[in-house]
Amino acid sequence: MRSLYRWNPRDASQLGALEAPVVAARTIDATSTGESTIEHALLGTPEELAAVTERWAGRGPLATLLPASCLTDRTWQERWIGPLRSAGPAIVLIDVELDRFVGSWANRGAAVRAGAIHVADTSASYWAATFLAEDQPELWMAVADEITVRLLLEQLQRTPGLHCEQTTSHLTAWSDLLPSVLTHLLATESFLDFEGMADHAASG
Repeated sequence: MRSLYRWNPRDASQLGALEAPVVAARTIDATSTGESTIEHALLGTPEELAAVTERWAGRGPLATLLPASCLTDRTWQERWIGPLRSAGPAIVLIDVELDRFVGSWANRGAAVRAGAIHVADTSASYWAATFLAEDQPELWMAVADEITVRLLLEQLQRTPGLHCEQTTSHLTAWSDLLPSVLTHLLATESFLDFEGMADHAASG
C-alpha cells in the first residue's frame, strides 16, 4: 500500500510503523476543478469496519478488495476475514504466485471455475483472470495484459489434482458489482503486480 501512492510524511511514517496488513476504507474525493484525491481511512478494529459499513448503507456499492498476500498472515486472517465477509462481497486481488494458494484448493478437492474477461478502460486495455472456488465466497481476480492472463489460466488448469472448469458462468452473480469494482480499482491502483510477498518481506 505504501508504494502505490504519494503520502505526506506523517502518513508515510504511520504506515511504515505498521507490521500487520492494513484495513482501510477507500474513497475518491473529486473537487470542482476536476482534480481528485484518493482518501484512506484506516480501520483498526472489526468494530470500526462494522460502523463504516452501517454508515455507508444505501450510498452505493460496497466491496472488499483483499490482496491475496494478506491471507498469508494467519493472525490477521483469523481476526478480519469473518468481519470482512459480513461487510459485503469480497474480491481477492491475486498479487502472489498461483502456487501459493491453488494447491490448497486441490488438496481440499474444491472445484474451481475460471475464465478471462476483457476490461475496457479510458487509458489502456486490460484483461482479468477470475477464479471462484466452490467452497469459498470470494471471487479471486488478477488484472494484467492478455498474455499474462492466458498464462495464469493455463497454469491453473495444469495444477495437479485440481478440478477446474474454464467458464465465465461464475461471474453472473457478480455482474452488477464487478464493473464498479474494476472501475474503482483501475482508478485508484497505480500498478498491479504479483510481488505482494516481496512487499511483505520489505516491511517485515
